[in-house]
Amino acid sequence: MKKLIPVFCAFILCGCAMGINHNTTSINGKPYLVETKTYGFLFEAWSKPSTLIPLEEEKEIVMPENYNPSTARAELAKIADECNIHSIKAQSRPNYKKMYKCIVEKLAELEQNAN
Repeated sequence: MKKLIPVFCAFILCGCAMGINHNTTSINGKPYLVETKTYGFLFEAWSKPSTLIPLEEEKEIVMPENYNPSTARAELAKIADECNIHSIKAQSRPNYKKMYKCIVEKLAELEQNAN
């Protein structure tokens, strides 16, 4: 019986596995994602036929003419600081739920003012 323990351990350590391999390709000028599912059990390994998933073309993002990333970043930092001060009050740690809610409300106000 003691001689069979290493054999049982070998089978337990072999186990089974499953994975998905992803690659991209271009067919007739259109991008596709190639997905291949692979399986393994003990010392055997096999895969299923590959599937092609069409990828959307990148859309150009149009930013407003008056957009300045450094001022937007500074404005976001200012909002986060204000909301952090409101959420701390007499606590040793900030209340992240209140801080998140405060930031969302302030950003909604900014969006309404911009329109």
